[in-house]
Amino acid sequence: MRAAAAAAADTDHAETDDPAGRARRWSQCLELMRAPGDEKKLVGLLLVTKIVRQERRREAAALLSEALEAVGAPFVRRLLLPLTRRHQQQQQKQQQQPSPSSEQEDSRLQDAAGASLALAILATACRVATATAEEEDDEQEGGDAAAAKTVMPLRALLLDLLQEMAPVALKVAAEGGPGAALRIPASGLDPRGEAAAAADALECALLLCGGGGGEGGDGDGGGLGTVLDSGGLAAASRALLRGLGNQGHAKDDEKDGSVALLTLPLRLMSALLQGPSSSASSSWRQTRLESECADEVADAAEAAAAALASPSTSSRARLEALRALLLALP
Repeated sequence: MRAAAAAAADTDHAETDDPAGRARRWSQCLELMRAPGDEKKLVGLLLVTKIVRQERRREAAALLSEALEAVGAPFVRRLLLPLTRRHQQQQQKQQQQPSPSSEQEDSRLQDAAGASLALAILATACRVATATAEEEDDEQEGGDAAAAKTVMPLRALLLDLLQEMAPVALKVAAEGGPGAALRIPASGLDPRGEAAAAADALECALLLCGGGGGEGGDGDGGGLGTVLDSGGLAAASRALLRGLGNQGHAKDDEKDGSVALLTLPLRLMSALLQGPSSSASSSWRQTRLESECADEVADAAEAAAAALASPSTSSRARLEALRALLLALP
């Protein structure tokens, strides 16, 4: 993973900002992601995160859709595989030794880095998909019936991946990062990287819920049901309480990230507590929340109340906390 990062940095500096240079750079990126070797795919994914930042929303949506198709969903799943329960059970059996070897420790760090990269790509795609969908909806409401649905292929790819990987994303959010989820000692982890990955995981869960618009949260629950069944409310509560605990320790250049780790779990709470935006919403509350998840709803309300009571909570997070608390009330 370190070699891939170095190679991506070299490739990043090698290109110019002119249109021809960007096109050539993207072509090279696709070639890397389509290559058979893992190292080249990792370099390609690292480059994607840099390239899409320079593009407008619709162009970014098209590029991300092309990138996910090029690298392949199986590769993204494989990067997240170490966080699945079955894989971790196998790892625990192997690590039932007096002390893990340096090779085992390095392997776990590499697993955490790969999972962070996968979540960064997916979360970037989620943000672009949400923003582009809102932009295109506004155009259609304004009378532009020919507005192209450039976001639909990307959203379809994301929903397919996230439906399967929801438990992994929520585990990362609940534990505070992939390294923490893999039980790597805190002394060996980058706190900023862990926090960024936890925020990315929450972004992924939100898209699956339809928290940013789109079909994820419509109908009979769809993605909402997947997130709720995967422990979404409990993960949001844990993430929020961890964010509150870390608020006082955040440095000035970390303030934006610490605010996100309050607002994102609160938005996820609200999406799950509100339920589908359809006639199924009352059934959702009676059947799914009150009957099946009463304890999780109570814990969410308690966490939201703690956010409201904290003097360090930002005004934006305070509004999100108030909304979540009102939704949690009977």
